[in-house]
Amino acid sequence: MKNARLPALIALALVAAYCCFRIHRSEELGHQARADEMELASITYGLFNPDEWKKVLTGIVSKKIEDFQITDSNREQLKKQVVEMLTKVVGEVEQVMDESNKKHGFTGLVRGVVKDMLVDMKDIKAGIPRYADQILDYLNDPKSRDEIKGFVMARIDSMAVKT
Repeated sequence: MKNARLPALIALALVAAYCCFRIHRSEELGHQARADEMELASITYGLFNPDEWKKVLTGIVSKKIEDFQITDSNREQLKKQVVEMLTKVVGEVEQVMDESNKKHGFTGLVRGVVKDMLVDMKDIKAGIPRYADQILDYLNDPKSRDEIKGFVMARIDSMAVKT
C-alpha cells in the first residue's frame, strides 16, 4: 500500500499541474478576447469610424458617377422616369399654388387669375418631354458629371464632419 501511494501522488500532482496550466491558458485567452472586444468597440476603429466610411462611400460614389452613361439603350427608360418625376413635381406645384390661393380668399382669387394669365400650365406640361431631354443631356455631359461629383463629395464631407 505504501508503494502505491507514491505513484498515485505523482499522478495526482501531474493532473493538478495540467489543470493549472489549462486554467492559466484559458484565463490568458479570455483576457485577450476581452481586450480585442474593447478595441473593436472603440469608436475610432473599424465599422464605427466615420473616416473609414467616408473613404468607402467616396470611392463607391465616384465610381458610380464615372460609370454613369446615358446610352441609346437606356435613354428612353431614363427619359420616361424623368418625365414621370417632372410631371409629378409640376402637378404638386400647381396643387400647392391652388391651395394657397384658396386660403387667401379674394387675394388668392386675384393671384390665381394673374397666374393663369401669365403662366400657361398646359404649355409647361407639354414641354416636360423636352425638359427631360435637356436634363439627360446635362447629366451625360462629362463636365456636368464632374460638377455633380464635386457637389456630392462636398455633401459627403459635410455629413462626415457632422457625424
